[in-house]
Amino acid sequence: MRLLVLLCIALIGRLTVDGAAPGPVKSPASAGMWMPQQMVSRDVMALLRKDGLKLSKKDIYAINRRCAAGAALSLSVDNGVASPFASASFVSADGLVLTNFHCVNSYVQRLAKGDNDYLRYGCWASRREEDAPLFNLQVHQLLSVTDITREVLAGTDTMDTAHRDAIAEKRTRALASSSNEPYGVTRRVYSMMGNQQFVLARYRTFSDVRIVACPPLWLGGYGGDADNWRWPRYSCDFAFLRVYASPQGEPASYAPGNVPYHPQSYLRLARQSVAVGDLALVMGYPSRTRKHIPALALDRIVNHDTQLRADALKAKIDFLDSCRQRASGVSRSGYDVRINKLRNVYLRSMGEIQGVRATGLVAQKRKEDLALQQWIDSDPQRQQRYGARLIDRMDSVYARVTVYNHMDEAFDQLVGSGAGIIPFAGKFEKLITIDRAKRKTRARDMAREIAAIQRNVREFFPSISMAEDCGMMKTVLPFYLQAVPREQLPQSLRKPVDMDRLYATSLLTDSARLERFLAESIDKGTARLATDTLYRICLDIYINRVQHQMRAAMPWRRLNTLLYDTYMRAKSEMGGRSIEPYDANHTLRFSTGRVMDIGYMDEMLARTDTVTPKFRRLLGAATKRTIACFTTNAETAAGNSGSAVLNARGELVGLNFDRTAESTFSIYRSDPQYMRNIVVSTDYILWVVRHLSRAQYILAELGVH
Repeated sequence: MRLLVLLCIALIGRLTVDGAAPGPVKSPASAGMWMPQQMVSRDVMALLRKDGLKLSKKDIYAINRRCAAGAALSLSVDNGVASPFASASFVSADGLVLTNFHCVNSYVQRLAKGDNDYLRYGCWASRREEDAPLFNLQVHQLLSVTDITREVLAGTDTMDTAHRDAIAEKRTRALASSSNEPYGVTRRVYSMMGNQQFVLARYRTFSDVRIVACPPLWLGGYGGDADNWRWPRYSCDFAFLRVYASPQGEPASYAPGNVPYHPQSYLRLARQSVAVGDLALVMGYPSRTRKHIPALALDRIVNHDTQLRADALKAKIDFLDSCRQRASGVSRSGYDVRINKLRNVYLRSMGEIQGVRATGLVAQKRKEDLALQQWIDSDPQRQQRYGARLIDRMDSVYARVTVYNHMDEAFDQLVGSGAGIIPFAGKFEKLITIDRAKRKTRARDMAREIAAIQRNVREFFPSISMAEDCGMMKTVLPFYLQAVPREQLPQSLRKPVDMDRLYATSLLTDSARLERFLAESIDKGTARLATDTLYRICLDIYINRVQHQMRAAMPWRRLNTLLYDTYMRAKSEMGGRSIEPYDANHTLRFSTGRVMDIGYMDEMLARTDTVTPKFRRLLGAATKRTIACFTTNAETAAGNSGSAVLNARGELVGLNFDRTAESTFSIYRSDPQYMRNIVVSTDYILWVVRHLSRAQYILAELGVH
């Protein structure tokens, strides 16, 4: 693990404040993350055509017509249209979907039973009847996106920021809550540029999603940690899914009688390989960028919150790696998946930290903030609109906000990917509340709640090792205790606790004890659990955050938002730009770049990474060089994993799956000199399906002969 840290720092160390770029770069004039309605605007289309784009406006985005945007998809867990974790695309008329292997490998892992170690051997359906459902995975398809700024902000020009934002919030809530949509279609309103721009997006959501094909872990994650966030890369990071719908073609929950969905829009695979200098369009759902935040916010986010995340993740990775050393078989593969997910975020976090520090971005931001304040101060009317001490007021408020942000990050590390017992404990609070209320319907209500809890218990215990969870709790809890001021800690955590003893004796950690407690709780009550020390600690962590920290933070965050909106209005007026890309916010974006570097499959023969004899034999016998992966200097962010990469004709040439370490700080400042996203070529994907899988039937579906 220490070697990984040193490697990451060494990679980022190539960045200097005024240092040389990695090489000569010709960035497209249209560079940026553009929303679909921006892409087809006259100004952006003129830039795209200058860059060599062969598509028309309607080929990129059009309502109720086949277009690239209609083929773009986002992936989320249940009911997660607002917070997708990855991107994907329709690639056939029968609902075939292409995304990254690493985006769905945790779902594939759950299917692994006995000899079906899909992470070791790959998952290959030889016919559609073998497609296996990936429960709790949802696919979201954009139907339309409309600029509603005029409608939202009508009549607010002379209002102060607080009144203006209040009216905008009321209007956007009404627009998003329309009940005229068909089943499976949802509406979301997004605000951009500090509540200066608003769009309404409509999505169709599918919940019957099945795995068709994916490579084994050794190939999908080829190169492992040594290659992560680096170039060259040879990971064949892909997975084919299929979306199923009701026989009427409508979104539906999983059912054996569902049929493949037939999308109006899907991407066609390119017949010609990429070449250095080709135009590349990345189409997907990046999560968040923060290019417009002021200097103090950047400093605290990167040097405090992101540093805490990196430190906690490193501790988790080291702990799980020690567990992995003692495991074997499917269990060992499971640790590989968990560790890889954490390590991916860890290395990205380290890249952001080192990139911001090495380029002196905080100092640059301070100069920009000073110039903005001087511009405001130079005109009495601007002083009245934006405030004579806008930057000072923002710094003062954010100094309070950052304390709560730091606590939130510590909570997320403890609960989100930390101790599983904490969210499990939260499932019992309602039962205890019903018992204490002593209503006439107590017995009936408790019986209903117990039945729901018992289902959770049966799912929870087979999926967790309590000894491991205890170790994880002891690993991550210190970060939480350090981040939360002592006076804001719950009483149960203000003195040392023996976590090993608590796990050994708690009702929550033994399924037999817990089942007996549930069976007796209607007659004997729930006091035994309510006084269980481990349960009390877990619940206190939740209650402390919801009832104390979040409430205390709310007025400061509200004031910070108002000041930020004012800040963004001042920046826009000072810049005078007619159109520019918005910060990413989980919405569909197109970013453009050029193909920069190309790696070929035969280069793998010179490496020492473990491959199967068949793979090495086929690769050695190949008479034609096949592109494995390539890079572009298009802008990407977290969430772009699985994004389609298109050529100038709109044909699919690859899947985005990673960035270089030097690129990760681009969420704060775009710099094409350093931006490199890494793409697995469709040539490589098709080679693997053709030669190493049992799923060759999908080749005809993809139009490959």
